[in-house]
Amino acid sequence: MVLHLIDSAGLYGAEAVTLSLLEQVKESDCQGILGCLYDSRGGVPLIAVKGKELGLRVELFPMGRGIDVMGLSKIARYIKREKIPIVHTHGYKPNILMALLPRRVCKQVVTVHGWVKETGSCVMRFYEFLDALALRRADRIIAVSQGVKSDLVARGVPPGPIRLVHNGIKLWPRRIDHHNDCERVEGRRALGLQGDEFLIGAVGRLSRVKGHADLIEAFSRVRTNFDRAALMIAGEGPLRKELEQTVKRLNLTDVVKLLGFVGDIPRFLKAIDLFVMSSHSEGMPVALLEALAASRPVLATRVGGIPEVIGQTNAGVLVCPGDITALANGIVTLGHDAQKRIELAEAGRQIVEKTFSVQVMAQSYATLYRECLV
Repeated sequence: MVLHLIDSAGLYGAEAVTLSLLEQVKESDCQGILGCLYDSRGGVPLIAVKGKELGLRVELFPMGRGIDVMGLSKIARYIKREKIPIVHTHGYKPNILMALLPRRVCKQVVTVHGWVKETGSCVMRFYEFLDALALRRADRIIAVSQGVKSDLVARGVPPGPIRLVHNGIKLWPRRIDHHNDCERVEGRRALGLQGDEFLIGAVGRLSRVKGHADLIEAFSRVRTNFDRAALMIAGEGPLRKELEQTVKRLNLTDVVKLLGFVGDIPRFLKAIDLFVMSSHSEGMPVALLEALAASRPVLATRVGGIPEVIGQTNAGVLVCPGDITALANGIVTLGHDAQKRIELAEAGRQIVEKTFSVQVMAQSYATLYRECLV
């Protein structure tokens, strides 16, 4: 039995990976418990609600701000009472809290999904500093990409316990067919579209590190290259107002939409013609894997684990982060080359099936858990 501890503020990449892993191992000898750290004043976190919907065993651990010693003692008592041999942590707070417990309490596995690297954020830098210290206490440290592994070593984390396990996703049973106009029309109708616009889509939290401002600027430069074109961004976050102002300043309010949280990502992906990821930093982005699994052509920045997914295959086109001109040129090139988009889509689905499925990920974690218990 493995207790997965996560401090979640929404349903993003780390949450999706954790839920997929727990669902995959539910009937195995490595089955897990979803342990959610949360502020009781904010209500039950979304990941706990989703976990229960999936039939997972969920435990809630109310925590105060900062290092809550009382909250940590409750977790320690739970581990002892339930005889939990391994605690698998996801995120700064659970990593730091578990590092405060004696090693004899349990084995600790940590997955580093990717440090945020928000420019100018002293708070995030401080958390990363504490996290790097906490990681030294872990029995196994999982980097979700080679880029994350390099970041860890650069921060002084000993390389010995580090293992590379790529994120994996649950593949939809039926392949989204880029030739199927019915699915495309259905997806667009759900988005309130009726026309045949060349539709660019992006999925990600509205934060500076995701580079959405770059994408909006790039789109503003190329929209006249198409008879009709639109950009839709699925996701919510602290940069919403700033991005809305950017859209308004560039006179794009009729063709650029910030959709907020989108619950049905498969339907959203059915509707788009090109998936763009303009991030400045990433670990191993789940949104990218979902787009590839949905047979969507991808234009993305060369950061984090993205080149590990599509850099050595014909599964996408890469540009440098922050290069708005290259991003704009990529949109135009792919927008006017339907055959290239089909080739990228087919290659993308194949690479996810081979390397980035939840089955492959779960097998890797099971091996690591057994290593810890030897």
